[in-house]
Amino acid sequence: MSDEKNKSIIYLVVGVLLLLGLIAMFGGKKKQKFDWDESYELESKEPYGIDLFEKLLESYTGENEFIRVENRFEKVFDGSETNSNYVMVGQAFLYREEEINDMLDFVSNGNTAFFSCKSIPYDFLAAAIPESCYMLGLDDFQVEHEIYDSLVTMDFIHPELFDEEGYPIQYYRNGKLEMSHSWTYISRGMLCDSFISPIEIGTVSEHMNFMKINYGDGQIYLHSTPLAFTNFHIIKEKNLEYVEKVLSHLQPGDIYWDVKHHIAEGVCRRRNQINTGKSSSPPQGFQETPLKYILSQPALAWAWYTLIGMALLYLIFRAKRRQRIIPVTQPVENTSLEFIDTIGKLHFQRGNPRQVIFQKMKYLQNFIKNRYGLAVQDWDEKFINKLNLKSEVPTDLLSKIQTMHRNVTTSRFASDNTLMDFHKLVEEFFRLKK
Repeated sequence: MSDEKNKSIIYLVVGVLLLLGLIAMFGGKKKQKFDWDESYELESKEPYGIDLFEKLLESYTGENEFIRVENRFEKVFDGSETNSNYVMVGQAFLYREEEINDMLDFVSNGNTAFFSCKSIPYDFLAAAIPESCYMLGLDDFQVEHEIYDSLVTMDFIHPELFDEEGYPIQYYRNGKLEMSHSWTYISRGMLCDSFISPIEIGTVSEHMNFMKINYGDGQIYLHSTPLAFTNFHIIKEKNLEYVEKVLSHLQPGDIYWDVKHHIAEGVCRRRNQINTGKSSSPPQGFQETPLKYILSQPALAWAWYTLIGMALLYLIFRAKRRQRIIPVTQPVENTSLEFIDTIGKLHFQRGNPRQVIFQKMKYLQNFIKNRYGLAVQDWDEKFINKLNLKSEVPTDLLSKIQTMHRNVTTSRFASDNTLMDFHKLVEEFFRLKK
């Protein structure tokens, strides 16, 4: 037993050391004060949340209404909106077919829709841009021609908005400048030859990132650098100036701020590839396995490594200590009735039916005492009623057993027929008892 105990302690120490080693290897980094995930969460005060932009946007309404879109458009727009604005900022968005029609009807009635995202649904582009306008075909905001750099410069085409120095924007990850980040832009292949619509409004490192589409009596603005609207950049004076110039394209009126239709960039790109028939697999730059995503999130990574450590401990101790198979124990059988039959057959073979009846009555009384807790002194009417309540055997049957036993007791002789009748009464008792 001492050796077994020592081995168990050794296994435990080894398992704990393995678990601590995993934690030190993968979780030893100092916890960041902020979450640097590019989430665009609406009420998040993290660097890449857009809480400050929401407050800035609300301040632009003045005496008009600021409405948070939390339902389908059919429950938000009633067709009477004019000179209003719809704003969506995030990684990407997704509309149902009927919601695309509702949005285009909203714009056509003289309203403005502004989208700033890294990916845009193909079906929305196909519905918003006339087919005669695009030469190279509709496309998602470019992935295969992304700009990879730590710093890019945004600017405007219009002379009144243009800035000679431009508006630089950098990408930080975990509080440090990331040397190579991908910046998406809009293909100029979606522009018409006309200067009316669609037209280019702004650029990011000389590529188009801001365009306008006239639709009916309204306008649709597409912007491909949503990072400019995050908390981390909007607190900088130069970047705030850029955001205010972008918002100057909105109309003076109600603002509808979308908090419902946001989706992940990768989901939108996969959906676009399926819709355009290019491929069902994720494009380069978005090939991400579930494990890669788990390891990129500190909380999930800790949970993953802890799970691995616990699995190792389980395998170590399970290999050493396995419980023996517990044999099945057969329940104890009640052989009292078999004993009665055996004794009865013995007396019957000796030709003494009266003694067989006495033996059957004796064991019947013992059974009643053990089963129902009733002491059998006299089978009077009071006893029969008690036995009837506990065993649910009819009182007339109990009375017949008592009468036949009394007759045999007062007589010195009992026939085989009497024994058979008494045996049937006792068998009936055991059949009906509860």
